Amino acid sequence: MSASATAIFSPACGLWACGRAAHFHQRIVVYPIGRGTQRGRLLTNWVCQKSAAGPAPEREDWNRQTSNQQVLAQFGNWCFPWLDMPALIEQTPQIYEFPLVDRDPVATWTSGRVTLIGDAAHPMHPIGSQAGSQAILDARTLTSVLHGTTDPIAALLRYDCERRPRMNDITLRNRRFGPEAALQLVEERAPNGFARIEDVVLRHELDAISSSFSEAAGLDVETVNARPPFVTVAR
Repeated sequence: MSASATAIFSPACGLWACGRAAHFHQRIVVYPIGRGTQRGRLLTNWVCQKSAAGPAPEREDWNRQTSNQQVLAQFGNWCFPWLDMPALIEQTPQIYEFPLVDRDPVATWTSGRVTLIGDAAHPMHPIGSQAGSQAILDARTLTSVLHGTTDPIAALLRYDCERRPRMNDITLRNRRFGPEAALQLVEERAPNGFARIEDVVLRHELDAISSSFSEAAGLDVETVNARPPFVTVAR
């Protein structure tokens, strides 16, 4: 379950680009989106996410509001030298709650001349900005297969075969925290906090988590740089 809102806020350490703190069952993401109405204050968007036990959540609804008190009950002690999260929650005039869910991978995206792309094909947890970036890669592949044949049905089947297996894998990886699995690793090793991240997790461990996901998603540097253009643009 996620709660999301926008508020005018004075960051504890001046300007920040993005604040993130998390483990598998609970996390926050906080980032400024514009200037505030007063000097030293920022228009700030934030998301609080927490695993919810019990029956299946209600159907997704972006307009269902929740109270500050409900969010504070779960995140009231999330204070950091660089962010007073309870104060941000308290100062927020409207907070929206929605279930954060994905869908199990399916056996096919394509039926005849109809296929799926983007979120319609692979709804997933928003980990590592994969939903948007993978939709672009869907479009790239779809353009390529349609450009190279006069048989659209065969082209859509080829697109399905190329993209669906990889995206099924990414969807399941995101369900397990995807490239952000390092956050859970730190939580497990240092549940009471730490002074230096180097004392908790080694650089090569972080690199291994990141590179494993990048390679699975086809976004590692070597793959991207070696990939030829699908479509040649006439000049």
